[in-house]
Amino acid sequence: MTQTLDQKRAALAWQYASAPVPVSFLAVPAKSQFDFHVICHTSRLPESLKNQWRVLLDRAFQHAFEWVGFGAKTSVGYGAMAATAAHSPTVATSGGAAPGNRSHTAAASSSTATQTWPTAKLTLNPGNGEIKASFASQTTVGLKGVDADRLRAALGEERANKLKKNKELKGVSVDVAPQGKALQLKGLSPT
Repeated sequence: MTQTLDQKRAALAWQYASAPVPVSFLAVPAKSQFDFHVICHTSRLPESLKNQWRVLLDRAFQHAFEWVGFGAKTSVGYGAMAATAAHSPTVATSGGAAPGNRSHTAAASSSTATQTWPTAKLTLNPGNGEIKASFASQTTVGLKGVDADRLRAALGEERANKLKKNKELKGVSVDVAPQGKALQLKGLSPT
């Protein structure tokens, strides 16, 4: 039985509509450093903000570092940063920023509030090799690639094989840390 051209088109349209479409985006490697340079034309500010804008800007950056993140996909752990050295904010007013002046320096890293999940469950997605941890109704973003390989190596051969076979491994002590709005699996807990 031969198909009409419309039937072939409909079959192809269904096939492509049901297939996942990968979306690529730029990602900056971990531990990359950034300088945020801010210019403020104080002549354009209302009188009430001329002496407070630096404090408000510092609070906005602090909030972004601790809770929001920077850029896209922050809900799954991308864009998490932490302020590094305690630079006193030097922000240019009315003109351009002077060379070397810094408002904040940030490194792409997680917050220092690492916590240990003593009896977490690791789950493996066999399709992409992603490993996630869950504990007390919380789940981390997945580890992929080299990070997932390091975790498997840290588990040892027996537990790594059990994770691969069963797609889950219970009773594992892991360290996690907040990263933006998500939790990042850092690795096995040394305790």
